[in-house]
Amino acid sequence: MRSYDICSVFKNKQRPNIQKAAQITEFKSGKVMKAIKVFIDKSDTMKMVRLIPELNNEEGIAAVIVNPDEFVVAAEGDCLMAWAQAVLTKEFEDYSIEIIKW
Repeated sequence: MRSYDICSVFKNKQRPNIQKAAQITEFKSGKVMKAIKVFIDKSDTMKMVRLIPELNNEEGIAAVIVNPDEFVVAAEGDCLMAWAQAVLTKEFEDYSIEIIKW
């Protein structure tokens, strides 16, 4: 299980290149990747920190924290993206998404 320390992410200003990672994964797997950016309330930051490892445990899904109130989820295909969105709906009362790659 991957774990993320939100403090170290922001202290070091680590900003992974999500599009490049998605392109590499798509090239290796041959499957169509879908990616969304999720925006949440700052009050839900701890929920997000707990949710990221859960999403990353799933084969074919990658999630990364971008800011205290946003993160990116990439998934292989429609089925896994639908599952990830169902988890988001269960976890957060109010959130919005921006499609990065569909």
